[in-house]
Amino acid sequence: MLDINNAPFIVGVLNPKYFDDELIYLKKNSPDIIEYRADLNDDIDAIKSHLKILSAEPALPLLFTLRDKSEGGSFSGTDEQRNEIYSWALDFVDAIDIESSLAKSACEIIKSARLKNILVVLSYHNFDKTPGNILLEKIIHECFEQKADIAKIATMCDSKEEAQQLISLTLKYSNIAAVGMGKYGRVTRITAPSFGSVFTYAFTDNKKSLIPGQLTVEELRTAWELAGIKVN
Repeated sequence: MLDINNAPFIVGVLNPKYFDDELIYLKKNSPDIIEYRADLNDDIDAIKSHLKILSAEPALPLLFTLRDKSEGGSFSGTDEQRNEIYSWALDFVDAIDIESSLAKSACEIIKSARLKNILVVLSYHNFDKTPGNILLEKIIHECFEQKADIAKIATMCDSKEEAQQLISLTLKYSNIAAVGMGKYGRVTRITAPSFGSVFTYAFTDNKKSLIPGQLTVEELRTAWELAGIKVN
């Protein structure tokens, strides 16, 4: 299992639509973890092929994500289909990310992952705003009740106050990832790890960014170094 004690981690997002080019970039720039966004690939055989290739790169631990449409992804299948995909992915990956709202329907996947020493990330995404702390703290508690190793909170930050609010969660809770989106969310990707956020996301090319506010792997590593954050 990935050791949370070695955090913070830079997670390099791999878009399977550009698999070959992005893998070359990621191997060159060496993020701590590669996130494979399986929901962006409609070809199940291609996903399996990609996972085999990625699992052969032991220096680049693999986080598998099948983001649902309800939280900004592209997967629109049934719970049964989702669980089937996660089930065979467990043989190739080091970590999985499942939306906290879907954790109950994926409880057997979570149980199997933990038995295999695969890190479980349960996540919440809000592309419209940063909700109040009462809701966010409720979600964090639910993530850990549902056996998450890491609770991920990713929200749109439309003001400095919302960015500060997101960062404040890392002072109160351990093993969470606070990830801001948008103009004011960008700063959280640089500063939140200083306060305990476990990881943040970076991409490979400005033209291919999936999320507003993301930096490239190179930019994020440089920013962390300037901020005095440990770079693995």
